[in-house]
Amino acid sequence: MARIWLTAGFFALLITPSFAAPSHAAHMTLATLLRKHIHAVEVTPGALSRVAPTETVYAIHAGGLTGSLTEWDDPPKRSRVEMQLGPLHQTLADNGKTAWQQDASGNVRILRGAELAAARAASAISIENYDLIKKSKKGEVTLRPKRDAATGDYILDVAPRGGSKQVLYLDPKTYLVTKMVASQGGLAGTINILAYKTFDGQKTPSKLQIQYAGLPLLVNASLVRAQRVARLDPTLFAVPKSTTDCAFLDSADGDEAIVPVTIPHGEIVFDVEVNGHPLHLMLDSGAGADFITADAADAAGLKSTPALFAFGYGGATATGIAGHATIDIGGKVRLSDQNLYVIKDPRVAKLLGTWGIDGSLGYDLLARLTVSIDYAHNSLTLTRPSSYIAQTTN
Repeated sequence: MARIWLTAGFFALLITPSFAAPSHAAHMTLATLLRKHIHAVEVTPGALSRVAPTETVYAIHAGGLTGSLTEWDDPPKRSRVEMQLGPLHQTLADNGKTAWQQDASGNVRILRGAELAAARAASAISIENYDLIKKSKKGEVTLRPKRDAATGDYILDVAPRGGSKQVLYLDPKTYLVTKMVASQGGLAGTINILAYKTFDGQKTPSKLQIQYAGLPLLVNASLVRAQRVARLDPTLFAVPKSTTDCAFLDSADGDEAIVPVTIPHGEIVFDVEVNGHPLHLMLDSGAGADFITADAADAAGLKSTPALFAFGYGGATATGIAGHATIDIGGKVRLSDQNLYVIKDPRVAKLLGTWGIDGSLGYDLLARLTVSIDYAHNSLTLTRPSSYIAQTTN
């Protein structure tokens, strides 16, 4: 159950219960509630204790796009979650030694430090394996003294050690999880479980609705299949090579190129061509994806998907996704087959237009090249990481 949240944020857990009651004290101990929950999940006695590799596939629909969400779980330490939604294709995996993430354009990033600890913590504890006597070192589960005022659901706080807290709601009639609320990457989400199916002797969520706070976007997921397998191919969990979609256009530059920039209004702006059409983009070191305005996308001949929403510290805005973009930076460096988010909010486009900016480059550039900013000479130096030598002073 814990990995449903990991799958969803990368989406977030959860059913409108069939039983509603006014809010009362829980009138039940945590031990009794967990026992009733395990009895409800475990259709065949001992099913939860059977350990074997599994493959679970959901069909997903969001913002007019369709795709799939596939999870491979190979206890005790190996897992892989892969999402395909329209032009987006993302993978999060852990082989027990190394955890990694691959984005839609093929770049591979290794998870380290607090991010790695949080990812592993979220999948390490569940209410099905929590030991009240030993008080699991992997985290703590507590039962709130009051039930939900609207539904009568029991409310559990699950706090993985080193990870983000999750709130679970249990139906007082079926004792199955009906809802989970959690945050990932600063974005709060709720998953409602609308139905369950029995798989290999235990109840498995079969119909989910996922929604994020402040975003009018609903993600629907339906179980396609869930099966135990004799063995999972180890290459599923092996760290892949990053894509080779970045090239220096002038052989004389070798593995380093200098691109002139202007700095109006404090923003670093440089010339690019997107599919051969000249545009002006700014460098955004905090952006997790690259974007252009709808007018710029039209001018470059890019077709975008139906409306989705992009979320950042400044709020949310309507966006689509355009794939197969070729971006030439200053006539020096080419990024091939890129996904660009297309900002459809006219207010954002108007603001950028007043600065003569058509969009931004961020993560997709910084993930591939070392970027050095020279404010004195108004330039960016783009270097292949394997050839970069850090410049230091006293």
